[in-house]
Amino acid sequence: MSLDIKFENLVYCARSFSLFQKDEKNILKGISGEFRANELSAIMGPSGSGKSTLLNVLSEYMTNGVTGSITINGEKWNNKRYKKKFAYIMQEENLHAVLTVKEAMRFSIKLKTGNSMTEKEQQKKILSILETLKLDNKLNTYAQYLSGGQQKRLSIALELVDDPQVLFLDECTTGLDSVSSTQCIQFLKKLAMEGRTIICTIHTPSALMFEMFDHIYALANGNCIFQGASFNVVLFLKELGLVCPSTYNPADFLLEIANNDYGSQNERLTKVIENGKNEFYRGQPCITLNNNNELKLSSTHDETLNEQPSSFVYQLALLVLRNYKISHRNVTLIIIRLVISSIVGLMVGGMYLNIGNDGVHTFHNFKYIFVSEFFLLYISYYSQQTAFPLELPIIKREVFNRWYTSSVYYVALSLTDIPMTIISTSIYLAITYFMTNQPLDRAVAFFAVGLLTSFVSQGFGHFASSLFDLQGTLTFAAVFLPLYGIFSGIFILVKDTHWIFHWIFQISFIKHSLDAAATTILGWNRDKMDCSDNYCHYQLPKKFLKTIDLNENITISIRALVIFLIVFRVTAFLIMNYRLKRSK
Repeated sequence: MSLDIKFENLVYCARSFSLFQKDEKNILKGISGEFRANELSAIMGPSGSGKSTLLNVLSEYMTNGVTGSITINGEKWNNKRYKKKFAYIMQEENLHAVLTVKEAMRFSIKLKTGNSMTEKEQQKKILSILETLKLDNKLNTYAQYLSGGQQKRLSIALELVDDPQVLFLDECTTGLDSVSSTQCIQFLKKLAMEGRTIICTIHTPSALMFEMFDHIYALANGNCIFQGASFNVVLFLKELGLVCPSTYNPADFLLEIANNDYGSQNERLTKVIENGKNEFYRGQPCITLNNNNELKLSSTHDETLNEQPSSFVYQLALLVLRNYKISHRNVTLIIIRLVISSIVGLMVGGMYLNIGNDGVHTFHNFKYIFVSEFFLLYISYYSQQTAFPLELPIIKREVFNRWYTSSVYYVALSLTDIPMTIISTSIYLAITYFMTNQPLDRAVAFFAVGLLTSFVSQGFGHFASSLFDLQGTLTFAAVFLPLYGIFSGIFILVKDTHWIFHWIFQISFIKHSLDAAATTILGWNRDKMDCSDNYCHYQLPKKFLKTIDLNENITISIRALVIFLIVFRVTAFLIMNYRLKRSK
């Protein structure tokens, strides 16, 4: 089914809030127009004219601050019905750098179509798309090694796997050379001739590219100054006394007019074109040919592909697999994490060598427990601080284009790092536990608390990264992690502080982690330890725990850590989900 998008009196008001006032600015000012199937349409205009805004509004990438009507084939916009037929290719490619072209396409088609196609059908479709885009000779090339034009074509290819009927492209030729730009427009023209509605923003197309467009929609200061066929632009301007030189690119001439290089003409152009309502200059509708060279107006779109989305579990498995591929190809990060765990483990083990069963060093043993839990806090937090900020542009594109839901992404993100967390945590704990000569019968409980601390810290990292960009996440850590240490119960005891600070100890999860870990090592009625001196005041561990006012009820501490784990993860997801939808 072909889709025609019509809009009337479209207004977009951008709002910004400062401390004392609210600022509003109309970016789109009551414009009208129509983008039809079988046409390659270009939205043109100078910077700040509203090109990308119009594209975002029509694709429903922006919804807040929008008034006016948008209809599809004469029917009121229905998000549930039409959204799955749209695809938005953004200006930045935002590709996974260490996935090959073939891998990226396979993940795309599997995530977007689920089980609606057999493996053979998927492979055939992938190869067909890549051959058309001249990427079939780059199947095993990582995305980071593709040229700018190839990356742009791959971005388009990724969205074609489920046959979207409408394609929105923001600045589709930005960053490309003239040859790559022409090839890109030629391909989009071919897609339009197959029955799709192709709408793209473009700043300054060459004369050759300009002629390829079936429909031009020109904006200036949020108003429409022309809409119609590309071959009618010169005629339209001539009728208004603006003669384009025969050797001049009509696109450049139109842009110069929009920039007031020939005086203030925009208001006059807007009035004649009725802010987009005047369709006199559109020309004849485009038609397409089928394989038998017969005229047709229907689309080649396969409705079944969009009607059968993949399931939550299926998408989750694919995303976890993709995340593993990406993380395992960043070998340097894995090695650094393992090496840090090993080196710090050896250093801490050396500092607290053989103190685990010596009553002289009971307090030092308590400090070893604190150092261990705090190290796990730091390394787990920083392992996840970049997870969301760096991937946000990719996630926005993939969630908006229905690859998967935000909940699937977050669960996959949480699951992917579990093995690495277990390995790095276990390496550190194994080295330090045995170097410090701790009791073997308490190792499992101590390791369990350490792993729980790591997972809570990861959740804290997700929470911070969902709130801020990368720099903000680092600043957040620099402020709050030391505070967590101060109120952990080792620098000052709860009983020695003013009562107004007691609540801070309760919301410091490292305090609960330290209590739980100390209980596993020194609590549970542990027998007297050896004494390497004449007198060991804390030879009986229970006496030391009483001195520091530690409650040996580990259930309370574990329950608190589990609550922190749930709160951090759920809050991180809610904030992440909000940020993904904030542009709307």
